[in-house]
Amino acid sequence: MNVKKTIEFLLEHQARAEVRMDKIDKRLDGITKLMRMGAKAMLATDKKVAALTEKFDALIESEQRTDRALAATNKKFDRLIETLSKKGANGRHN
Repeated sequence: MNVKKTIEFLLEHQARAEVRMDKIDKRLDGITKLMRMGAKAMLATDKKVAALTEKFDALIESEQRTDRALAATNKKFDRLIETLSKKGANGRHN
């Protein structure tokens, strides 16, 4: 067994393994950066969704108030029409 060749063989494989590990480390760093960016984007999206939900809820409440006000106005208008239809053309009751 040639010790020198064995040592050279081991050193060469160790060097290759270190190159591969460096590549893996760089890939992991890239993945880590992407994950952090994704987490930040998700947080920003969550905040935007929360703000939109709040605005949407306010819009729903406003629409409900408008519906109630419109219903009240319609009742008043119906009473006015009823009152006017009971009166004659000269404003007197028939």
